[in-house]
Amino acid sequence: MRGLKATAAATLAVLVIGSPLLGQSQSDPKRAPDRLKMSISSALFQGMPEALVIALMKPFESLLIAQTGMGGDILPAGNGDAVAEQLMAGKIQIGVMEGIEYAWLKQKYPQLRPLMITINTDLYPKACLVVRKGSALADLKGKALAEIKDSREHCRLFRERLCVQAAKLAAKEFFSKINTTQNGEAALDDLVDNHVQAAILDKVCFDMYKRRKPARAALLQVIQVSEAFPASVVIYRDGALEGTKLQRFQHGMMNANKSVLGQQLLMLWKLTAFVPVPADYEANAAKIVQSYPAPDPEQTTRN
Repeated sequence: MRGLKATAAATLAVLVIGSPLLGQSQSDPKRAPDRLKMSISSALFQGMPEALVIALMKPFESLLIAQTGMGGDILPAGNGDAVAEQLMAGKIQIGVMEGIEYAWLKQKYPQLRPLMITINTDLYPKACLVVRKGSALADLKGKALAEIKDSREHCRLFRERLCVQAAKLAAKEFFSKINTTQNGEAALDDLVDNHVQAAILDKVCFDMYKRRKPARAALLQVIQVSEAFPASVVIYRDGALEGTKLQRFQHGMMNANKSVLGQQLLMLWKLTAFVPVPADYEANAAKIVQSYPAPDPEQTTRN
């Protein structure tokens, strides 16, 4: 965790010092005649200290001005449900949330629309269960699992579903312990060194590990891969924002990876780009809830 905090703090310092916009007033009407009110789901910042999340909003507002010419106010919300409620109440115009949150909420709020998605290489993220070669799912009960501290929701949901299917147990009961690591490489190193007997992480992480450490990766195998989940998404309420502003915002953010500030923020958030919504995104969102239905409001989704 210390490494994560140090890396994030260092990157944030570069952003704050290096961005010429951060010292300028974002309320200057000549610089930013239009302002957007936005909220970002807390599910996208799992494992990140709250103070750092708040600090990150400042360079994001600067990125918004640089890319779109519009100012922005990032309002606190909570999880995806709270973001959707603010959208429906007209308190914000733009929301950002996990794709699975959107899939759940689309059933309740059909007026919600995807504007663009955020990706980390893959259009549709997948989680995977990795073990040492020769191991099987049945061998893992009572063994140790490694996962990334800031694992995204699809990895956590996949973990729970696997354990229920295998033994009708929650993950904390199926595994003897669940170790958290700073990143995917550390989790897979622990697996190779037999400190744990399984790892669940985004498939992108394992693909990267195979490129970085092919000899060690050769000792491992993926034995389960999740369904394709919808990627994190930028959403709005139909009719709440005029088309020209939506297009301006969309065009600017989809070019964010072409600027230094944008590249640094995307790297810190473990993203590679904002991209157009795939043609089958809505169909995928509708399909995924069949395997991963919305949780009971009375229960927590975090284990």
